[in-house]
Amino acid sequence: MKGVVTSVQRFCLQDGPGIRTTVFFKGCPLKCLWCSNPENQISGSQLALIDDICFSEACIDCVLVCKDKVIRKTKYGITFRHKRCSLCEECIRVCPKSNLKIIGQILTPNELILEVLKDKDFYFHSRGGVTLSGGEPLFQFHFCYEFLKKCKEHYLHTIVDTSGAVEWETIGTAEKYTDIFFVDLKHVDNHIHQKYVGANNQVIIKNIEKMSNEFPPEKVVLRIPFIPTVNTDNASIEKIAKFIKKLNVPWKIQLLPYHCLAERKYRLMGRQYPMKKVRCSTKEEIEREAELYRHLDIDVEVVM
Repeated sequence: MKGVVTSVQRFCLQDGPGIRTTVFFKGCPLKCLWCSNPENQISGSQLALIDDICFSEACIDCVLVCKDKVIRKTKYGITFRHKRCSLCEECIRVCPKSNLKIIGQILTPNELILEVLKDKDFYFHSRGGVTLSGGEPLFQFHFCYEFLKKCKEHYLHTIVDTSGAVEWETIGTAEKYTDIFFVDLKHVDNHIHQKYVGANNQVIIKNIEKMSNEFPPEKVVLRIPFIPTVNTDNASIEKIAKFIKKLNVPWKIQLLPYHCLAERKYRLMGRQYPMKKVRCSTKEEIEREAELYRHLDIDVEVVM
């Protein structure tokens, strides 16, 4: 069994308690316009630039050698048509600046557990562990499940950071080897959710409701991303607060800032950043938003 992972980030301090290693899994059923990891939206390995400045503006070596005709040079720079790319790596071979790479490392659960165990001492001294993120880690369920199982064989604390946009059976099965689920709640209004996330939110809402009934309260942290123009208006806040109250469960609620740091990632992948006109949220803005939730009797924690 093998899975596709984009990166293993060490010494993470905001992905759960203690010092953690965060593994980013490839593939996601959602297409959030503000996604900070666009390289994880597509499930398979893909081609990308390392730097947005090529060796020479006149250089088209990668374009000429591409047998699939997926690489083009435009006024915006090098662009790719990923769906047609066979990942032959000829473009990587001829690039004079070594400016191209394949994103998405194919690993077995055994190979991945050996990688995260390199930080085992940090986990135990800080009461940290391993966080599975993405993309949507449960999108590669069988690989994710086997990796979680191996984490528990080594007594590692585990967190699954999920969109909730998966079958309930997937969440329910993963629960056996998961200490905490981080669950995103982007919006409860289905029309708004479809517009900005590219998918219906009914499965997400049903899964959150089911988790509130079937999981112990300490097993779930509900996370609300602060996304200007999407869910920061008073009407959206009131709808989200009403939904949380209806759950009637003492979950920890976290408010996450919008980081506009992904624009370069989109550019290096030959894509336009859809949230280009939306600026990063400030600490003052997100604190004001938190006060609005608290005024509605929702105790939120700001995670910067």
